[in-house]
Amino acid sequence: METAYRLLTELGPLSAADLREKLRAEGFSQMVERLAQAPDRFPHRFRLTSDGLLAIASHDATGGEENTPPVEREHWYRPTGLPRLQPDEVGVLDIETTGLDRHSDSIWEIALVRLDGEVLLHTLVDLPPGSRHPAPDVTGPTVAIRDALAQLDDCFVGLRLILGHNLLAFDKPFVIAEAQRAGISAPRFPLCADTLHLSLLTDVAIPNRSLDDLCLAYELPREALHRALDDATATAALARTLVQSVDVEDASWQLTMGLLHEQVTVSVTRPDWPVWS
Repeated sequence: METAYRLLTELGPLSAADLREKLRAEGFSQMVERLAQAPDRFPHRFRLTSDGLLAIASHDATGGEENTPPVEREHWYRPTGLPRLQPDEVGVLDIETTGLDRHSDSIWEIALVRLDGEVLLHTLVDLPPGSRHPAPDVTGPTVAIRDALAQLDDCFVGLRLILGHNLLAFDKPFVIAEAQRAGISAPRFPLCADTLHLSLLTDVAIPNRSLDDLCLAYELPREALHRALDDATATAALARTLVQSVDVEDASWQLTMGLLHEQVTVSVTRPDWPVWS
């Protein structure tokens, strides 16, 4: 949104469609609908004029005089103190399973990539005897589930955050259930977060939030659907896009980050809280 703000500063109010074309000329791609939401998402930076054009919020509707900034309450926000993560400290996990029930279905494929898409692990997993493979055309070497989970545990070393799409409700509990069935310790997950939740923070207006829907909404390419490596790579691209859409100068985002920090702190002392683990 920085380029959009600069263009509106230089050119004055524009329609969302005209602003999109100006952005395209500078090598940026944004949907008209997303640009039209800018005054709602970033009210301190953008506004709508009386005739429905996008303008920067520092100009009033009559003549471009800057508004007096609101007085902020001192100490309203306490910095989190959390160290910044480097991209190579973030992993993105995806699994493929024979069904949705972690108590009776099985994992048949696991993939872990770094945030930049570098592949850390991609393995096919043996299925229990008599299990019906959901992708019978997939061929290649397979390993026992206990070996696959041991490899995953090794790959977690050096990572400080694991991302995934629906990771907290599906992938992570499924991995833990498989480890319990195999009679081994579960992989030692670092702090985990979910791109499904992040998408709710960055844009509440998107109606559907499956990985395919979000990739379509953000114009991200998709390869083979419902394969672990391709889904992990797509989730990494989605995470990068969502993070890039965060305006850290927006006071509401600073408050959100503070609240998330409090949630992380609480989860350390209250492991029964499900949001972070």
